[in-house]
Amino acid sequence: YGGYGATAANGNSVEINGGTINSYVFGGFSESGTAEGNSVEISGGTINDDVRVWGGWAESNSGNANGNSVIISGGTFNGDVRVWGGLSQSGTANKNSVIISGGKFYNDFYGGKGETAADDNRVIISGGTINSYVYGGYSESGTANRNQVIISDGTINSYVYGGSSRTEAKYNKIVLLGNNANYTFTNAHVR
Repeated sequence: YGGYGATAANGNSVEINGGTINSYVFGGFSESGTAEGNSVEISGGTINDDVRVWGGWAESNSGNANGNSVIISGGTFNGDVRVWGGLSQSGTANKNSVIISGGKFYNDFYGGKGETAADDNRVIISGGTINSYVYGGYSESGTANRNQVIISDGTINSYVYGGSSRTEAKYNKIVLLGNNANYTFTNAHVR
């Protein structure tokens, strides 16, 4: 944990550039309040199977997880690793980001995942191999609007969603950059 709070966890960070990680990583974790402005940066090391990485997690009581980030630029990822820029179990997850420029992944990525809203989140992929779903924003019962997935390089072997919600998903974008891009879609679905 960069920061762990009963009522708030804001402005914390975790940096990993070596070693072996076998458990969960939180930039900031709040039990019953906001988790905002937290970050996790991974540039090296070994991240083993079943690890979860959150920029910020707001667990309950309508706490929001806004403005958090996860940046992955290197390291070895083994097996079932899942990543959230920001996750709120009962509030909003807005303006979060996940940025990936390397690694091999077998589980899902969420820019932001929020119960009442997941708006204005981003996933940026410029390298690596992703064998799992990618969501710019995801909300079970709220809005998922104005999210983006930007891809300029790498291999995607699964579904890519700009935004996904059972209630409302508007103005989301998937951007495939040209020129020097070298991305590959295999058995992939872009929505």
